[in-house]
Amino acid sequence: MPRVHIEDARPGMITSKPVINESGVVILNEGIELTEEILSRLKNLGVVEISIKATKRPSVPMEELLKKVEDRFQGLSGKPYMDVLKMAVIKHIKNIYEGL
Repeated sequence: MPRVHIEDARPGMITSKPVINESGVVILNEGIELTEEILSRLKNLGVVEISIKATKRPSVPMEELLKKVEDRFQGLSGKPYMDVLKMAVIKHIKNIYEGL
């Protein structure tokens, strides 16, 4: 449940905790997918940070993204830094799909 600055929040992110104003009033419930309109309203209300659960699942199948990674790193195997980078990207993609 990372907290992100409102300026770093993006549409598709999902709140992990209710957003509460200075008076203790809930202005946005937990589990709400952020939109541009919601973000704009939160900024206007002076919200500085929000807790984020996850982002919306990408519309591209995981296998397609993993294939693109393989294609981009083709010819770079055996280079230690590139191997580490490739594995980090693959892990990140899998976490996105499996963590939701």
